[in-house]
Amino acid sequence: FNIPPFLKFVVDEKFYEASTIVIYLVIGQCFNGAYLMITNYLFYAKRTGYLATVTITTGSLNLLLLYILTNKLGLFGAAISFLIATGLRFILTFYFSNKFFPMPWFKGLVNILK
Repeated sequence: FNIPPFLKFVVDEKFYEASTIVIYLVIGQCFNGAYLMITNYLFYAKRTGYLATVTITTGSLNLLLLYILTNKLGLFGAAISFLIATGLRFILTFYFSNKFFPMPWFKGLVNILK
């Protein structure tokens, strides 16, 4: 398998197999960062109950998927579980944030596309 060049400087050879899941972990962390950028809209709108519901639901989903996918796919299953849970948490938080505190991004995008 192909080892990313930076990984050779960070980990020992026995961990090179982890390079196959690094991209899924990176994308999951990108979803996590995006979630953290928009979660404050729910705090501002005083709708933190929705935030708690989304967090508990996606956290529970992550545990369920982690159990199922890790048994079937091993470490790759754990990475996929993380990616799905963080992606869904971002999408749901974005939806509720925009619902209770409409974000101006869509108006700008519509104006650009006209």
